[in-house]
Amino acid sequence: MNNSLTNKVKQEIDTPGIGVAGVVMCPYFRGACLKSGCELWVELTYGKQKVGRCALAWQAILSTELRQSIDNIRSEKSSDGVKNE
Repeated sequence: MNNSLTNKVKQEIDTPGIGVAGVVMCPYFRGACLKSGCELWVELTYGKQKVGRCALAWQAILSTELRQSIDNIRSEKSSDGVKNE
């Protein structure tokens, strides 16, 4: 992984989210984020790094990747002559 990406990920991990005085507030429980103590906390691993965030933060990223995967599968099927439904 290149250094600029590593620095960006480190900066995102260290940067506080929405909240008061650097405390990340949970939109569900209306209190401070419990981070790894919460069932909505998701950790994704790539390479040797783990990045943990609330499921809300990952939702847009993962749904975009899912959509791209679906589009790739459809284009592969159409190039093989299989009719899309």
